[in-house]
Amino acid sequence: MIIRRFIICFLCTASLAAQNSISFYQSDLSTALAIAEREGKGLFIDTYTHYCQPCKILEKELRDPELARYFNDNFINVRVDMESDKAQAYQDKYQVVFLPTILFLGAKGNLRMKIDHLISAKDLLRIAQRLNGQKPMLATTTKKIAAKTAPTTIKKANKEVATQASPQKSKPRNTSPTTNAPFRKSANSASNNDDDGKIIYVMGQDEQDLPPEILRKEAYFRMQLMDGSHKESAKKYLNSQSDWSTETNMKFLHDFVDDARSPEFEYIISNRSAFEKILNKELINQTISILVNKELSRAFPRPDQARASKLYSYLGVANHHIQAKQYVLHGLFDSGRYQQFSSETEAFLDKNDTDDHLLLHRFAFIQTDRKGLKKKQLRKALSAAERSVAQNDTDLSYYITLAQIAIRMGKKDIAESVITKANHLISTEKEKAIISNLQKGIDKL
Repeated sequence: MIIRRFIICFLCTASLAAQNSISFYQSDLSTALAIAEREGKGLFIDTYTHYCQPCKILEKELRDPELARYFNDNFINVRVDMESDKAQAYQDKYQVVFLPTILFLGAKGNLRMKIDHLISAKDLLRIAQRLNGQKPMLATTTKKIAAKTAPTTIKKANKEVATQASPQKSKPRNTSPTTNAPFRKSANSASNNDDDGKIIYVMGQDEQDLPPEILRKEAYFRMQLMDGSHKESAKKYLNSQSDWSTETNMKFLHDFVDDARSPEFEYIISNRSAFEKILNKELINQTISILVNKELSRAFPRPDQARASKLYSYLGVANHHIQAKQYVLHGLFDSGRYQQFSSETEAFLDKNDTDDHLLLHRFAFIQTDRKGLKKKQLRKALSAAERSVAQNDTDLSYYITLAQIAIRMGKKDIAESVITKANHLISTEKEKAIISNLQKGIDKL
């Protein structure tokens, strides 16, 4: 009877949990489209990797009960691990280059909206309701959730100045015209709906006949829609301009640049001082910092060492080559390639003195579980652990790693000293149990 009650209770709990979270398929694109067509629903796609920290922030938002109920009723929901075999089709067709990226697709796979920044559950629900032709039930102002390490929102300024810079006159050659431009109806109506219910901004002419000023205004209009369509509009306007160096165009470039791998960003870098004169140095530095950190933290695949070095140089990092190597090492750890991380980090630490306490701790932590380590390797691990604690003495996990290595090396005095210093950081019963077990290990020495 007790077992039966437990099973019933478990099933009720599981049912409640399912209602309070989005039910995701883990399917390839063709299967997802087949399900969507059969059910007559649109697709909601969430892309991620297990090491992507912003993805974990978004995952918490997706657990919102109200959001879950609406999405389970109105969409076929799919989560795609971008390191899986299923990911390539999604990446090729919808150009997923930042994580997380959210895709709203029609039942036949047509892209309705693409969001490559963090967003709150309330705002995501509001957007989904609008896409489904429903009046949003939430009167909230759309806002992005800023990741701790890489904010993705650029605060723009249109400050008028009297001086005019004289940057490089020609635009980059690789800014080819776009082909998938928004469709426009005749001048007889102000707006119309496409087959997905999305509002189309209507102009009175065929797009090839539109004057640049109208293209520029359309880009700003579409930016307010927040559906991603402003990107294509911005490209069309820039492709209509033979000279990007005018004050109007430089402000436009700054307002619409959103990727450090774009010709627009490279143009800003090449003409940095001119942009600083027209806008201001602080704003340009902020924009470059945001876009660089966006690529470093969210680009998929991750930048290699050469690219990372260039990105850090844009930030004015003096030892950008060393910083880039540390970035690559962290990438190895985050992706679970621990053996390669251990060997490459050991070689790096032999040649470089670093103040990256997280790298030092990760290296020491990996060594606590490795078998067959020689005394020399253990001494390196101990040194790394001691340096990590010296640089960050507020993280209990750093002390635990140091104590584990000291116990493994039979250094009782060091282990006892570490435990004593760590006692004031204990805040949970689980942490108290870990320290207690470490103390038992020390007592056996």
